[in-house]
Amino acid sequence: MPHHGVVKDLKETTKLRICYDASSKANNELSLNDCLECGPNLNPDLLKIILKFRFYPIAFCADIQRAFLEVGIVEEDRKFLQFLWGKEGGTNLSLVDRTVRILRMRRVPFGVKCSPFLLAATIKLHLKKYEHLYKRTCAVLNELYVDDLITGAYSIEEAALISKEATSILSEANMNLRQWTTNSPPLLEMWNENDLECRQSDSDIPLKVLGLIWDNKNDTLKIALNQMQQLSDKIATKRVVLSACGMLFDPLGLLTPFTVRIKLLIQQLWEGGFTWDEPLPPCFNTSFREWLQELTFVQDVVVPRLYFSEMKAEMLEVHIFSDASPKAYGSVAYFRMKHPSGVKTSFILSKSRLAPLKTVSLPRLELLGALVSARLCLYLRKTFPLIKESNIFLWSDSQICLHWIKGVSRQWKQFVQNRVNEIKEKTNPMNWYFCDGKTNPADKLTRGINIHNLMNDETWWTGPSWLSGLDTPTWETTFTSDKELMEIEREYKGERVLLQKCREPVEPLLDLHNYSDLDKVIRITSYVVRFVNNCRPNGEKITGPLTANELICAEKCWVRCVQQTEFAEYAEIKDHKSVVRSSKLFSLNPILTEDGLLCLGGRLQKSDFNFHEKHPLILPSKSRFSQLLISREHQRLHHAGVSETLTQIREKFWILCGRQTVKSCLNKCLICRRFKVRRGNQVMAPLPENRIQAIYPFENVGIDFAGPLYTRNTDKAYIALFTCAVTRAIHLEVVSSLSTEHFLLAFRRFISRRGICRTVNSDNAMTFKSADI
Repeated sequence: MPHHGVVKDLKETTKLRICYDASSKANNELSLNDCLECGPNLNPDLLKIILKFRFYPIAFCADIQRAFLEVGIVEEDRKFLQFLWGKEGGTNLSLVDRTVRILRMRRVPFGVKCSPFLLAATIKLHLKKYEHLYKRTCAVLNELYVDDLITGAYSIEEAALISKEATSILSEANMNLRQWTTNSPPLLEMWNENDLECRQSDSDIPLKVLGLIWDNKNDTLKIALNQMQQLSDKIATKRVVLSACGMLFDPLGLLTPFTVRIKLLIQQLWEGGFTWDEPLPPCFNTSFREWLQELTFVQDVVVPRLYFSEMKAEMLEVHIFSDASPKAYGSVAYFRMKHPSGVKTSFILSKSRLAPLKTVSLPRLELLGALVSARLCLYLRKTFPLIKESNIFLWSDSQICLHWIKGVSRQWKQFVQNRVNEIKEKTNPMNWYFCDGKTNPADKLTRGINIHNLMNDETWWTGPSWLSGLDTPTWETTFTSDKELMEIEREYKGERVLLQKCREPVEPLLDLHNYSDLDKVIRITSYVVRFVNNCRPNGEKITGPLTANELICAEKCWVRCVQQTEFAEYAEIKDHKSVVRSSKLFSLNPILTEDGLLCLGGRLQKSDFNFHEKHPLILPSKSRFSQLLISREHQRLHHAGVSETLTQIREKFWILCGRQTVKSCLNKCLICRRFKVRRGNQVMAPLPENRIQAIYPFENVGIDFAGPLYTRNTDKAYIALFTCAVTRAIHLEVVSSLSTEHFLLAFRRFISRRGICRTVNSDNAMTFKSADI
């Protein structure tokens, strides 16, 4: 495996890490990663860890020292993890004296795609030994994200106990928890007394918690921003804009009103058809530069890590606001808690989506925003299961959307009905309320705002002002405009009443969809019927090969079963009742034979044809039996066409919509499709410039030889052909051989008569390359 060093100056401990490239390939061979399964993802949800991390008053984190290198590899698998290692002092040796050693990994290396699974599976297997002793601590360790422990507790004593037990449990697996960090100075002192390896408090390197920067002294979170200078120096292209958008890692959606602007710009670039490295026009370049300049102020956005100082889940209220605009839609969620000192609110997270390029009505976009709120609500309830359903409030400023949610979903069109059904599955319609659009905080993430305005916007960070009051206001959902009523009526779907005759279901003997050969089905049926007859006490025992009579009876059995299943009129005809005019069998004048088979009526009773030619058996068009019958006759006729196959079938069977059914079945025949495939039509390239310009004849010519021609004395002669590329005129010269000398003489005669050429095209024959013309 090739390997290289990765240097990270911002790391406090391991600044140099050796990574192995297990995806490297030799010529036409698979890499090691191609031969390995990555395994299931055993890591917990990153967003849930961050949300829970903000829930605890006492927060702390740590990581496992060299976690991957503590997982061993069995002896027989180490041969696949070989790598080259230079001899010590090799850089000072000559090329002749330099040697390398072939080593192999004994521990799980970085760069192998199954390494994260092996580490997570090893830790979880180790924790099962201690679940009955340290239930709470094992639950915390099961939330390890790779090798990072990020959690909290409600008291210092609980946090100290968890850290002590976690260190003891992992030490049994030779894993060392280090870099302990907390927002509690008393807890930090207890760790130092217990000789835990704590992070230096005076370190200038920012502490990252799952991509976010945590200031444990002030207990705040902010967005990490790297490689800003590299983007500023590059020319604005679609690739650079996408890189700038991906540079922001904001799992909580703190900056959604700001980041939605760059998402809208990317959507416009895709709609404009720009290539990846094409410089952007001034209008797009100006918008991107303004956004990039504001990006430098992202690190000034600071939010408290802790939702509330006194947190009780059963007293928490969740308020989720949704909104939409022609550009985007989304939702934002807040916690609300009543304290003796008053009501406090806190930002949880937000989600946004861009509106599709295809025009969608604003009420439907509002419904999509409400669907995002419903999914967000279900996610928060799974993350914080102690929150009561009665303490969940979902807000929308669209009265039409609320009318859809609170109404009967089946009365709306399919688009609205599907989304309303999902909203009702995830939320209680009684928890949906109307709010004024002017105070809806979700309005900001649908339009995009400046970063400075976002930093100073209290509505975005704490919710509307009335949410901090003792009682939330109530608004009645009333429709005050004809436009809203028209939008409601537009989504109503007309009701259809379908009357269908009921028929007694007939259970088939075999599932014909499991067979592709009708003869095989008939033979199996014949053996089943023979077995049933042989089981009868007074019946005649039949043995030996199948007889023709048995095969005919089995085929009739299938035809009768198909007719009883597919034709509701079968019972009426059996009871000697007339068929209604609306029936598809009415024009066929069907009759019922003694065997209980429906046959075509017609006027050929007095003809000399046999019974099946005069009265073919009626079969439905969409039956699997009909398809197998067509396939059998088609193969028996050596893949004949539609007309010949249909003619042969109608000697005994009458399939409804016969020609269309046979054509549809034959179109699926792979053998016929292989021999009837149409050749591709090549789109010719544009004509060369020297063939379409208005110039004199023989300025652009092509040359070639024709022959040989035999003279009277049996000598060979050739014709030098000169053709004009524009007018297609030709000039012929007779030469006695293909030598360069004779061609030059012919070429001089051509120039003397037609003039000097501008370009000459040839096939690079030896005659034309032997001399420098």
